Amino acid sequence: MGKAVGKTDQPVFYVSPAGTVGVGKLPWSSLADDRLARAKMLANAAPPADCGFAIPVAPARGPVAVHRPVIAYMTADGEVERQDYRPGAAAARVVGPLEEMELAARSRGNGVAFTPSHHATACEYEALWHKVNGGGVKCSNLEASGGGGGLSVTDEMLGSAQRLRWMDERIATLRDGSRRIVLAPVGWLAQPGRLSIDAPLLVHWSLIRRKPLARLLESRGWARQSRHLKTLKLGLIASLDAIYGL
Repeated sequence: MGKAVGKTDQPVFYVSPAGTVGVGKLPWSSLADDRLARAKMLANAAPPADCGFAIPVAPARGPVAVHRPVIAYMTADGEVERQDYRPGAAAARVVGPLEEMELAARSRGNGVAFTPSHHATACEYEALWHKVNGGGVKCSNLEASGGGGGLSVTDEMLGSAQRLRWMDERIATLRDGSRRIVLAPVGWLAQPGRLSIDAPLLVHWSLIRRKPLARLLESRGWARQSRHLKTLKLGLIASLDAIYGL
């Protein structure tokens, strides 16, 4: 009798880490790498230990931190503050874009000098950008459903769009009206294939896409060097300061 051909006997096409296409059995090393990467991704997506067990592991959600609300109340001795949460059952919040950068920097033993004002501005910009560009919630449909008084949905969206445009203009231009360039291939930095990195691109990459600055350098033809990374970090800080004229 002939041997039945099972699924394991079928040829398998795979792409190696080097980018070449192979035919045959998938190397065990690749399977092990995939399992390791998956385990690392799930570990990074797990909520902190102080959070409630009901909060699921969700990689698409992004890094989360423990939310520790503080309650202030008056006593005979004056104002007292206490944290209003139970250890092991605390709420979680998605970290802001700059917090995510700081977490990544600390994991490498580095630090990033962002102030509370920078964090607040970055979160405001990110939320506003998603609100305006996620205007896939059709205003006409929402308004047709009626509602209470105050601004209409369209008026609210127009106001948000105008504010975002104002913030983008502050980010993109210097006080003299010239374009804000963070890193440019001029002088001794000029090399074939290197492209300029302006402030709008840097802000979008960092706050909206939440991608590492090193990958931005590579995508624009720059080497992943500490001095270039420092220039981008300082440029991001200057862009955030420019929004409110600091």
